[in-house]
Amino acid sequence: DWNQSQYIKVNTVSQEVRFTSKDTGRLSWIAGAYAIKTNRFISTGNMVDTGNGVFPVYRTPSTNPLNPQITFLADGQHNFAWSVFGDATINLSDPLQLELSLRYDNDHRKNTTLTPTQYLPNVPGFPQGSTGEVRSHTWSEMQPKITLRYQPSGNLTIYGDYGKGFRSGGFNQTGVGAAAAAAGIVGVNDLFNAEVAKTLEFGLKAQTMNRRLSADFSVFDTNSTNAYFFVYLASTSTQNLGNIAKVNYKGYEFDIRSILTDFLDLNVGYGNTDSKIKAGANPAWSGNQAPLVTRNTTNVTLRFHHDIGNGLQFIVRADYRRLGDTYWSPDNLTVRNPVNLLDWRLGVDHGDWSVMGWERNANDVLYNAEYSPGGFVFKAPPRRWGVDFSKNF
Repeated sequence: DWNQSQYIKVNTVSQEVRFTSKDTGRLSWIAGAYAIKTNRFISTGNMVDTGNGVFPVYRTPSTNPLNPQITFLADGQHNFAWSVFGDATINLSDPLQLELSLRYDNDHRKNTTLTPTQYLPNVPGFPQGSTGEVRSHTWSEMQPKITLRYQPSGNLTIYGDYGKGFRSGGFNQTGVGAAAAAAGIVGVNDLFNAEVAKTLEFGLKAQTMNRRLSADFSVFDTNSTNAYFFVYLASTSTQNLGNIAKVNYKGYEFDIRSILTDFLDLNVGYGNTDSKIKAGANPAWSGNQAPLVTRNTTNVTLRFHHDIGNGLQFIVRADYRRLGDTYWSPDNLTVRNPVNLLDWRLGVDHGDWSVMGWERNANDVLYNAEYSPGGFVFKAPPRRWGVDFSKNF
């Protein structure tokens, strides 16, 4: 019977500089640069639960006889990332607009093993780390994007774009790769790679009935390399990132907003994503749904608002959400069934101040917000309520 303790300390300094052209003429542009420096310490460990309570552990293993340390991992991370970016919008004609974007990211990360050697996982066939060991890696990527917009009237816009996205890699705590292998888990190592996604999208935005009815619709196709997934390792009490070599995401979404009457608004939205694993550390993953991707999502919002005098407006709003099947791991062994949620708000708004009562998960659905393979569950909050008072100055 164990308990766990984790200590994290992070310091960051960031700065962005941006230059913007005047919004005149046929060409407008934005150019800039961004940098961030991060120093991070993390320790994670398991202790024997002696029934005397849970004692926190910080930078060194516990020596408390009431809190015997079983496992302990500690790492110091020093990261420096920078990027430069630019965006140019060209009005080719009155209805036709071309937007060109380019961004370059460079992320250098250094991980120093601060775990005492006797606590580092020692798995046959895997080299054991050592205290003071330094690992470093740099991830970088050029990310272009091109967008073409056609606006034949003030009430209709048709667009298409193609772009590349980047999410940097990083380090799991030293030794988790060996611990994952010992537990029979593939795709998780001490280092996880950067994810690169290439997306093609087409869509339209339309308004009609004197703008009382508006709608958005889009379809997309994304090919991802080294997509992330989460794994919890009980043997080290660590939450880790792994990679899936290739994933394809195809889907569509639409949103309809309607002013039904002068005091009643209705919004309806729906999204559908078909994700397919194309290649991974385990060949059996191929053809499965990607983890943490909800197959379909429905949103319905009904809002009633009515003037009650003295500058006050009475407002009632109800939000319904349906979250479809969600798989948690690349092997698709566990799935969360569809979840139906209801939220509401009720109160008065005076313009510069408002008082609103609210209730979230009003139907008190019990469900898991997230589950990490390995057995770590994040339970969603149950029904909860409150009152918000807002004042604008």
